[in-house]
Amino acid sequence: MKVFDLLKFKSIYMLLPIILFVLLVIFAIYAFSTLKSKAVQKFPKEWDKALLNRVQFYKNLSEEKRKVFKKRMMAFLSEINIEGVKTQVTEEDRMLIAASAVIPVFGFGDWRYNNLSSILIYPDNFTEDLEFTG
Repeated sequence: MKVFDLLKFKSIYMLLPIILFVLLVIFAIYAFSTLKSKAVQKFPKEWDKALLNRVQFYKNLSEEKRKVFKKRMMAFLSEINIEGVKTQVTEEDRMLIAASAVIPVFGFGDWRYNNLSSILIYPDNFTEDLEFTG
């Protein structure tokens, strides 16, 4: 075998760890993104009436677009954790937060909040020092 042939043979084996590392990173990213989302829950029937009464954007949608809106709300709630800080988060809070999150991105197809994992709800207003009273 020529020296040049041996060098080519060695360079392929030198790339193997790099290729394996890249494949591992790709798999880890895929696994993390699929594990992040929880199962999408069914849309609660009682929310429809509440949305019609409280959310003008939803009220103005056609029946077909409302179905899309509901699916997007439930997808949002399956992906984002909503927590209360010294306060209880109600189902109404969750419903209105999800609706508020869907409204600004509704026209963008299947757009998701990829960089958001949690929403914190505080019981009161913040002061100028970013402290809340109560």
